[in-house]
Amino acid sequence: MAASLSSAGLKDFGIRLAACFLILWAPFFFFSGYRGHPIPVSSLIYSSLLFAIAALILALIAGRGQGVRCVALFTVIVCLFLNLQFRWFDDAVAAIGAVVIAGVFWLIRQHLAFILATVFATILVTSAAIAPTDQYGDRTVVENRDAGNKPAASGTIIHMIMDEFAGIQGIPDDIPGGAALKSDIADFFKAYDFTLHRRAISEYIASRSSISGILNFEASAKPEKNFHGKRPYVLKNNAYFALLHQRNYPIHVYQSTYMDFCAEAPVLLASCFTYRHDGTDWLRSAALSDYQKMTVLLGMYFNLPGAFEGFWKSYVGLRDMGAQIGVDLPAIMAWDGSAASANAASAFDRFRETVVAAPSGSAHVAHLLLPHSPYIFDRDCGLRTPPFDWLSHRPLHRKSNSAAGRERRYGQYFAQVRCTMRHLRTLFDDLKKAGKWADTTIILHGDHGSRIYETAPRARNRQQLTARDLTDGYGALFAVKSANAPAAGDGKTTAISRLLARVMGVPGPADDDGPPVVYLEGRDDQPWVAVPWPE
Repeated sequence: MAASLSSAGLKDFGIRLAACFLILWAPFFFFSGYRGHPIPVSSLIYSSLLFAIAALILALIAGRGQGVRCVALFTVIVCLFLNLQFRWFDDAVAAIGAVVIAGVFWLIRQHLAFILATVFATILVTSAAIAPTDQYGDRTVVENRDAGNKPAASGTIIHMIMDEFAGIQGIPDDIPGGAALKSDIADFFKAYDFTLHRRAISEYIASRSSISGILNFEASAKPEKNFHGKRPYVLKNNAYFALLHQRNYPIHVYQSTYMDFCAEAPVLLASCFTYRHDGTDWLRSAALSDYQKMTVLLGMYFNLPGAFEGFWKSYVGLRDMGAQIGVDLPAIMAWDGSAASANAASAFDRFRETVVAAPSGSAHVAHLLLPHSPYIFDRDCGLRTPPFDWLSHRPLHRKSNSAAGRERRYGQYFAQVRCTMRHLRTLFDDLKKAGKWADTTIILHGDHGSRIYETAPRARNRQQLTARDLTDGYGALFAVKSANAPAAGDGKTTAISRLLARVMGVPGPADDDGPPVVYLEGRDDQPWVAVPWPE
């Protein structure tokens, strides 16, 4: 009799364990499958061990019976599954859904674990056998042949918005390697006959606001008038594209899924190439071990918005509380799960090949997330390891840095800037080899500074901001190779929106020569706050 009870107990425990594992592992399997399983099968199997350990712990917590504890546990993990699969299952919907699910589970509690194990096993087997019809693509291209039927303009324009590329003013001298990088950037652009504006600034620290302002040659306290939506932020006004079209340039766009330049463009575009800023195709051929590839995919998964994001924010708050009473909780992971720079590096190769082969008389506008964080590349463009130590411009779910964190991040940022310069050098040299250098205008700028500041430039922090915080946030690159290049004007700080306007011959406002201002982000939908630039 005892043996029979023991056998029955083990069977019940095995079913609970299987149910917990399948519910926990299914979202990750779908996450990987949606991306075409970018890691080796062995790595995918190894990843299941992590979920098996978590499932074992949960099965033990569920206990032997089919009471409240068991129903509550399965309600929580099924709600987690739904939150990860469906963005709409959040907040109020999740709360109502949890009540409904708990009620249903209570009614079937005698066989709950068996039913859930059967359902999720079926879902997993089906998804493994049938590839998703809407599989995640890292790149898409839309072409419009009719866009190039006008008489071709003379020469070619290459316009690169290099995200988070700090200019000479934005690179700090107080960080080891900063002065040397400044000198090397100046020498680099001089060698290729660029005019480099050493005191260029952005007017915002958010890409969506900065880029939309630059391409409309303006800045205001309400930058959202030029775009709408969220990831992608859709650019709805674009005076720059209208001007290029007026001058008979077929326009080719290279964009990320962060910001959409194409959907509501004011003119018919010749082509629109889109790369996913959170793509994983690069991972297949990355110089990483199978274990490291697994950790990259797990890192991206565990930083998905929703429940995981809420967990990390809560844990960061718990670490802060612990630090106040002398308890040092582990950081677990420095990386924020993004892979924008890896995807941008792959997209840059496509961009380079396309513009070098392009006929004269076309314009190519690219938003490339380099040297944007995370700082995954060393100065020679090799991948740093281990991936969980990759850094972004600020700590996970924090708005600013400590002094030590700022120095550490700048060290890695400097290396990624040098890697970005290697990409640019290859592009410039290939244009020369193709005999297209002399006939090509190149406009290259950042959308803001590195943003590796100690105090975030936001309206609520206005009294605490230092001049160094502002240069860390707004000091951006602007370099141009063109017969129409505005004078360098190294002694005067100038906004990139105005510099681009001058390159394109667009008249400035009446106060164009007045003191520059930058905008601090307000709370929620409040207007941004203008503050004078500290000359």
